[in-house]
Amino acid sequence: MKGVLLDNESGDLLVEGGRSVVGDIDSQSIMAVVCGMRGELKERPLLGGEARLLCGGAVDPFWSGRVKRMLKSVGMDWVRVKAEGERITIE
Repeated sequence: MKGVLLDNESGDLLVEGGRSVVGDIDSQSIMAVVCGMRGELKERPLLGGEARLLCGGAVDPFWSGRVKRMLKSVGMDWVRVKAEGERITIE
């Protein structure tokens, strides 16, 4: 899907040459779902993987299954999500 890109480090709009950059936003959408907290997206308040809570050491064996269902609900068919320590890998 095409949309306005965000800067990976700051989260601000990506601007080049005084204009916002348009490109593929699939990875941004995935990260918003995986790392977002429930209630942040006002149009879908139950959507949010709450990955930051995993960094506290609370292991949830059903987390990846719930996140995959959330991603499927926003149109991402198959994504491999893996959490290792503080690093989240999405393929």
